[in-house]
Amino acid sequence: MKKVLIGCGGLVVVGILAIFALGYMILGTEWSVEHSIVVNAPPEDVHAVLTDLRTWEEWSWWNKERDPSCDWDYTGEPGTGMKMEWIGDTFGHGTLTITQADPAKGFSYAMEFLDYDSTAAGEFDYAAEGGGTRITWSSNGTTEGMFLPGLMAFAMPKMLAPAFTEGLDGLKARVEGGS
Repeated sequence: MKKVLIGCGGLVVVGILAIFALGYMILGTEWSVEHSIVVNAPPEDVHAVLTDLRTWEEWSWWNKERDPSCDWDYTGEPGTGMKMEWIGDTFGHGTLTITQADPAKGFSYAMEFLDYDSTAAGEFDYAAEGGGTRITWSSNGTTEGMFLPGLMAFAMPKMLAPAFTEGLDGLKARVEGGS
């Protein structure tokens, strides 16, 4: 009876490992997310706020309210090459660097999540719409180095969606409010 129980326990462990391996293969480790909003302002006004990374704490989801322990450092001037680094208990340690910027079209950035040895890329695209500007915020990356990377890649867009939506709403208020 003892051998049967040990054998069954071994089969359960092998089965669980097989499920994780299959999930990893099927789900992969890549993720992407995209949200957009129309702001009643020209692209140049949007660009001035977005590419000055010091303003992100004012309008984005990632702010002191969500992680009171977080500290941000900034290097460079607004636009290509400006870099933001953060360290906090909730947000961890990472960087965001603007890699390309065009006031009429948008900008791209690269992120490093130093706690996870992981990276992501993103961009803000601008397009005229009505009397304003449609801003599309997209980001993609991999979950390599994270616990259960396949499940994390599957969940990442759902986890980031509220942050992107709230961030774009905050950006709209910031740009249209002019502060």
